[in-house]
Amino acid sequence: MLGRKRERFDRTDVPVPSRLRNIVAGVVLGVVLIAVILTVTWARNKATATNYLEDSAVTTAISAQSPSNPDGYERTDDTFDMCLLLVVDDITSNNPTLESAQIFVLNENTYQSYLVNVPGDLIVSANDSLLALYDLCSEMGAANCIAPIASSIGFASDHAVIAESDNAWSVIAGLQGNAFEAFNTRFSGVLNNLRTDMDLYELNLLAAEIQESGGIGIANRIDMPYTYSEGDEYAPQGAFANSTELGLQLGTLEALDTSASTASEEPVEEGGESAEAEG
Repeated sequence: MLGRKRERFDRTDVPVPSRLRNIVAGVVLGVVLIAVILTVTWARNKATATNYLEDSAVTTAISAQSPSNPDGYERTDDTFDMCLLLVVDDITSNNPTLESAQIFVLNENTYQSYLVNVPGDLIVSANDSLLALYDLCSEMGAANCIAPIASSIGFASDHAVIAESDNAWSVIAGLQGNAFEAFNTRFSGVLNNLRTDMDLYELNLLAAEIQESGGIGIANRIDMPYTYSEGDEYAPQGAFANSTELGLQLGTLEALDTSASTASEEPVEEGGESAEAEG
């Protein structure tokens, strides 16, 4: 009896190898991989931005400022908003190179704005020693420059920004109304290039102040007045700030009114008491 021919059936539950199938699988894996990379990058950038905003070192330095008025002068009644900008080569470095320092000053009463250029060789005091600002930055970090600058120039900044860009003011001004979008979309990576004590709301307020006062372009430029010293055994070579002249230029200082105290200190004429008694 002849053997019965066995019939062959293709199983539908077993994939059939094919070139097209491999291509599709590769495309799917690629899409998944890209999605994972984008998600991780977004999360990392968002975490980084959060760390750079409300930076603890900058916030602590802002609180540590303790400037004093020059002898014979007092603060005017005008209200000022001030923000210090330190431009360095690397905001993540503990020992960055200082490239420039400026202070944006806005008189809220007149809405007059100023941009004060602070020299890199400004002599400041830190740890009971006198040294140039750029040396302090490279030795102790940018945030540790904030309080010594305030003591040297005679007034404290309300906020401070440490940045890597020379056009940081323009970048900040561009955040007006877009600070929250910048945080969520990471446009231009602006927040990754700033370290500041400010949160998003305060950063947006600063941007609005810059824009509404006419922008950095029309701010009155002031080179910080100073007396230059060649250095000696007590102090290094550099610029000693003239805080009195700076305060008068900005309108933050005015001379003390000594007329009342002078009048009260005038000596009584001899015989004045007896004359009154006789009268």
